[in-house]
Amino acid sequence: MNTRISKCSDFGSGCSCDGNLIIHEDVYDGFVAALVKEGAYLANEEEAEKLKAVMWDEAGHRLPNTVAISPQKLAEAAGFEIPADRKFIAVTGGGIENVGKEHFFSSEKLTTLLTLFKYYGEFENALTMMQAMFNVGGKGHSCGIYSFDDDHIHRLGMCAPVSRIMVRQPNNRGNSGSSTNGMPPTSSMGCGTWGGNIVSENICLKHYMNTPPGWPVLCPRICPATRSCSASSTSRTWTWSDLRASSDPFRAGPAGPARFSREAARGR
Repeated sequence: MNTRISKCSDFGSGCSCDGNLIIHEDVYDGFVAALVKEGAYLANEEEAEKLKAVMWDEAGHRLPNTVAISPQKLAEAAGFEIPADRKFIAVTGGGIENVGKEHFFSSEKLTTLLTLFKYYGEFENALTMMQAMFNVGGKGHSCGIYSFDDDHIHRLGMCAPVSRIMVRQPNNRGNSGSSTNGMPPTSSMGCGTWGGNIVSENICLKHYMNTPPGWPVLCPRICPATRSCSASSTSRTWTWSDLRASSDPFRAGPAGPARFSREAARGR
C-alpha cells in the first residue's frame, strides 16, 4: 500500500515518488503479487521496450510528453492498452547488472512507472545495488526501507548518500512533511553537498528569512525621573541624549566610550 500511495501521487511526478524497488529473491514473487493486488500492471518485455522508447531518447534524456500522466495514457503512448483499474505500471529491472546510466529504467521516471529489481543473498548486496542507483542520479535526495530489521535500517542509514530516509511509510508523503514524522512540510528538499546544495534540510520558512549575527542586546536601567542611565563601567552617569548619540553602544560617542558593565546590562 505504501508503494502504491507513493507511486500514484500526482501521477508519479514528484522526485520522492517510488521509482525503483530492490526486493530480496525470497519475497520477490509474493511482493509482486501484492503490488498487482494494489493496482500494478506488470508489463512484459515487449511492452517494456515500447515504454522505454516513449520515455527516453537514445541518449537517455527524459521525454516530456510522458511525464506525469496516467498509466493508461502512458501505455497508449507506447502502443498498447491496460485495464482501466490499474494504478501504475511495473517493469522488471533485473539485477545489479541492469543498473547504470545505460539502463534507463534504473533512472528517475517522473510518471506512473515503477521498476522492480531483485537481489540475492545478503543484505549487503541490496546496499551495493542501492549505491549503484544513486550513481545514476538522485544523490542527496531520499530513499526508503520497508523493514522491521533494525540492523538493516541502521546499515542503510550509514551508507545511503541521502539527506532523508523514510522507514515503513510512503516515501513521497513522508519526505514532504507529515504530522507523524516531524519532517517540516515542503515541496523543495535540499540535497546537501551530494547534490551541490547548501542545505540538506526540507526547505521551509526559516530558509527564506534573513538572520543577522547574534549580537548581545544591552538593556541599561534608565531612571524615569532624570532620564539618565546609571549603567557605567567608569562610574559616570550617562544621559539619555548620550545614549542616543551613538547607534552602536560599543562605539565611542561624543561623551566618550559607551561601554556598559555586565551588571548594567542585566539591569542591576
